[in-house]
Amino acid sequence: MFYVPLEGQLDLEHYGDHMRLYTTTRIGDSFNGLLREFTQKNNIPFLDLLPEFERHKLEGLYFNRDGHLTEQGHQLAAGTLFDHLQQHHLVP
Repeated sequence: MFYVPLEGQLDLEHYGDHMRLYTTTRIGDSFNGLLREFTQKNNIPFLDLLPEFERHKLEGLYFNRDGHLTEQGHQLAAGTLFDHLQQHHLVP
C-alpha cells in the first residue's frame, strides 16, 4: 500500500487555489500515522510518499485549480514507488 499526500500536507507558504478552499494551514500527517499503524498491524507493506513529496515540494507537484498531481507529481510518485519495490524485492 502507498499513500500520496495532499498538497495541504506539505510545508508551503502558499497552497494552490483548490487547497485554499479547505485550509490555509498545514494539514499534518495524522492520517499517515493511522495508515502506518493499520498496515503494521496487518503485515501490509506500506510506503508513505509524504517525506519524498516534502523534499520536492517546490517543483510544482499539484495543479493549482484542482489539487491533482501534475506530470512532475506523477513522475515523483511513480519513481519513488518503483525504487521502493526494487529495494524491498517486491517485484521480480
